[in-house]
This record gives sequence, C-alpha cells and structure tokens, in this order.
Amino acid sequence: MNGAVEFIPDGLLEQLRDGGRLVCVEGSGNAARATTYRRDGDVFSAVLSFNAAIKSLPGFTREKAFEF
Repeated sequence: MNGAVEFIPDGLLEQLRDGGRLVCVEGSGNAARATTYRRDGDVFSAVLSFNAAIKSLPGFTREKAFEF
C-alpha cells in the first residue's frame, strides 16, 4: 500500500472492464477503509474489507469546504 484516497476520481471506475476490480483504501487518518469495487456490465458494487490508518496520497484529497 502506498496511501489512501479520500475519493475515487470521476471516470476511474468507468475504466474498469466487465468483471474488473479496483482495490483502494478510502478515507483519511484513522477513518480509512479498504474497499474493493467490481464492475459487472453497467453495475458497480463495493465491498468493505477492513479499517486502516494510512496517509493520503497526494492529489487524492478533497479541497476544504464549509458544509452545513
């Protein structure tokens, strides 16, 4: 593992072929989770595997914004 991502960039899942999988650690700090995404035709599914504490990869963090 090289690092976690806070979000999956637009279009990344679309690059998966039918039956393809993407495994990543999503989240930040102590609140990250390993997730496996799978594509079956036009349907995407996600399976959470385990919790992880790993630093974020540069370029995959969300910009700070106010949320109410």
